[in-house]
Amino acid sequence: MHTRSRVSLTVDLVLLLSLLSFISAEDVQRCSFSLNIPLAADPIIVTAEGVKIVNLFSPPEIAGASGTPQWSHVERIERERVLGGRPGTLTVDRFQTAGLELWRETWISNDRRQTAFRHRLLNGGSQPIHLNALHPFDCKGSDGLDLFQSAPKDWTVVIEERHKNGLPRALNPVKEPMFEADPFLLLNLRVPKAPHKLFHLLAGHLSQTGHLAAVRAEFMKAPAAVTLKRLFSDSELDGIRLPPGGERSSQWFLLSGGDSPRALIDGYADAVGEFHGVKRPRGTPPSVFCTWYNHGPHYNEEYFRQDLEALAKNRMPFDVFLIDDCWFRRGDLEALQNFPSGMKNAADRIRALGYRPGIWTCPYLLEVDGRQARNRPGWVLRNSKGQPVIFTMDKKDYWVLDPTFPGVCDYLEETYRKIAEDWGYEYFKFDFMRAVFLPSNQNFYNPEMTRLEAYRLGLEAIRRGTGPDSYISVCGGHYGGSLGIADSQRSGSDVLSIWRASEIPKFRQNLLRTYMSRLWQVDPDAMMVRRNTVKVHPDSELSLGLLTDTEAQTVALNQYLGGGLVCFTEPIATLDEDRRALYRHIIPSVNSPSQPLDLYDSPCPGMLLTPIVPACRELEPWVTVAFVNWTDVEKTGFLGLKEEIVGSLNSREYLVFDFWKQEVLGVFQSGGSVQLGPIAPHASRLLRIAPWTGQTAVLAGTDLHFSGGGVEIEDWEAGTDRARGRVKTDWAYPVTVSVAFPDVEKGFVVRKARVDPQKPSFSLRR
Repeated sequence: MHTRSRVSLTVDLVLLLSLLSFISAEDVQRCSFSLNIPLAADPIIVTAEGVKIVNLFSPPEIAGASGTPQWSHVERIERERVLGGRPGTLTVDRFQTAGLELWRETWISNDRRQTAFRHRLLNGGSQPIHLNALHPFDCKGSDGLDLFQSAPKDWTVVIEERHKNGLPRALNPVKEPMFEADPFLLLNLRVPKAPHKLFHLLAGHLSQTGHLAAVRAEFMKAPAAVTLKRLFSDSELDGIRLPPGGERSSQWFLLSGGDSPRALIDGYADAVGEFHGVKRPRGTPPSVFCTWYNHGPHYNEEYFRQDLEALAKNRMPFDVFLIDDCWFRRGDLEALQNFPSGMKNAADRIRALGYRPGIWTCPYLLEVDGRQARNRPGWVLRNSKGQPVIFTMDKKDYWVLDPTFPGVCDYLEETYRKIAEDWGYEYFKFDFMRAVFLPSNQNFYNPEMTRLEAYRLGLEAIRRGTGPDSYISVCGGHYGGSLGIADSQRSGSDVLSIWRASEIPKFRQNLLRTYMSRLWQVDPDAMMVRRNTVKVHPDSELSLGLLTDTEAQTVALNQYLGGGLVCFTEPIATLDEDRRALYRHIIPSVNSPSQPLDLYDSPCPGMLLTPIVPACRELEPWVTVAFVNWTDVEKTGFLGLKEEIVGSLNSREYLVFDFWKQEVLGVFQSGGSVQLGPIAPHASRLLRIAPWTGQTAVLAGTDLHFSGGGVEIEDWEAGTDRARGRVKTDWAYPVTVSVAFPDVEKGFVVRKARVDPQKPSFSLRR
């Protein structure tokens, strides 16, 4: 039998998932755009079947400018240009007015499936100007965005937001007539003259470094209807100084449309990666024990000792032990008295136990009365009035570092080189990174740098310090601004081990951001399933554990569905055995992000598909489909085996296995349906769907990992009446393996093997 290492598996997994996405995309209907580009400062007309978009010529916003300058067209240049990995044609129109030159760039792919727009401004005058914004895309009024003559009241829009605390969501313009998205929005409607047909339009920014940008929408409420007022790309250039001879570009604004939201989002993420030269993440995402979600800032060396002792007695096979916020004052990166042995000693003790040392910091924050703020007042970021920029967290005000001030980046680089090389930390979690770029009327030392450039400048210095082999997890930074530097980024806000209405949007953050796995490994934040009704520390709910058994199962499933990092916090010594056992379902990471099948549903996607490419080469790929009832009322579960679910598996029949029940539900034909019956409030179901030929035994599933054999089956050989294989796991739990054999009378019969990890081979007969 041939097996593969986990590293080679992840490479093949990425390649095969790309192939599956490509194959399924061939059956997707997409817009075929046409462009009418005038030789004047007039609108560009974008058309496709049922679609007409009018992109107005929008002049740059320059501080202090008065009047309406007349822009004269002076030249057109056309050439081939690859954009986001797609070959296409670029049309550049040069316009001039007094002392300024604007390049209007319009691009369309050769297959006509994508079109994009960018503005470039050149200061040809003798004086500097201050540039507020560029708008490469700008449409106004109902005539500016005609989508099959539909009305905005019938649109549903999914919006993304620029950092972890933003709330991606599905909305309707009637209820929310003004909104913004970064980096993209996805608009959905049912074609009025063909109600069976859905149309989706993706509008977003392809380029994501250099400056912040948002897609902004405004609608007008009239007595008879809601109409579009304006939809535009807003490149936020912050009033930066543009010297004589200087040049600035907007972000590329991208449009694509079609009948598959999954294909549009995956295509967009891939285009972003290709544009920025960011390869697909390699290697299995780490599993991380984080100290925060129990003791919070009260964690100390004594709690640390207790955790290490508990893990020495009853090991959990995770990768990284992360010491979170607790050990230093903001800006003064030296251990406090609560870690008297120092942080190098802590890293050594973590490594001695067989884990990778991880550490939390917030590089851009300063204590107002801290050493750095006192000794280096020039390092403090100021606003236009010369006052320190304030970042408030947990009801406390902090000052912020100005990465553009001379010496700041050297300090960051040297500091993190010490933590990596001298102290020995390999995994870095950076928090509150948004402090630099959140709107605060910043006045950087370098007046020619935007908020996002300053953010990235500091992050690049930090990466130089930690070294290329360290693992950087950005928490609360700008998603696009961290491209190519961050190994992972947090997908959502901080969580609690309590099921309440305010927690549901945090699950939604994770499930609507799984597409980001193309660009970095997604961190869904921590899982906690302990039972604890009394606060360990009176000032915090972090230590509580109030989930029912059903809710704990759903919280565990959320980690699996993210498909990236697995993160958790528990009181190791006192964790109940049944709750501890839930972690065997998610560690190691499945390394395959889920795809929401009900993207536009509220309050949260409740039906999610995960492609599984198994570690064992002898096993064919399969999929899992998760159902989650996020509501407080019972729901009925139903699964239709349609193309978007089973299309990549290419079979006429499918074996369906229920993970929680550990039973085969039956063999179902393609296009058939699986009735799941009632799903209780807060409960979940997980189905494994594998091709069935009726000729050979099929692995139905296991009770170890949610993938149903994707990570734990190392060897497999099957015939009509016999199957054998081997389980490989670092968990000490016995594993039940379920196999379905063809049977002439019953259609199939199921046989089960109970496998001891110390004796991992199994053999079953019909």
